[in-house]
Amino acid sequence: MEELKRCSRCKQYKAYDAFATKRIARDGKQYWCKACRKTYADNHREDVLRWNRGYYARNKKRLNAVAMENYRQHKPVRLAVRKALYYGEIAREPCIECGKSPTVGHHEDYDKPLDITWLCCKCHYERHSHQTNPPFGIRRTP
Repeated sequence: MEELKRCSRCKQYKAYDAFATKRIARDGKQYWCKACRKTYADNHREDVLRWNRGYYARNKKRLNAVAMENYRQHKPVRLAVRKALYYGEIAREPCIECGKSPTVGHHEDYDKPLDITWLCCKCHYERHSHQTNPPFGIRRTP
């Protein structure tokens, strides 16, 4: 028998696949079902955009400083990888975790630019998702 979960907004019991993922929740699922979340997002789109703009305006200096520091730190490494790929010194490989392609290069240590772990975008996101300040290009929402 399929397990059910109760949506805390519409109060209906629904299958677990009707709920989006939320890593920090006890059961790994959102509290609202996907339908309720979509309805809320559609009805409050302007409010959310206004809040996001306000947050950026209040924190602009800090957010830009963090982004610029990441950019300065990672740019020479990305350039070295791009050149090594172009000249055939290294080759792109399938994801070491799931075997999918295309892949992106992941660096455990930026002092070793050509010591790369090849990961698909999903696995790369999961590798960085625990960080409060992920590298440039890694989005917080999948």
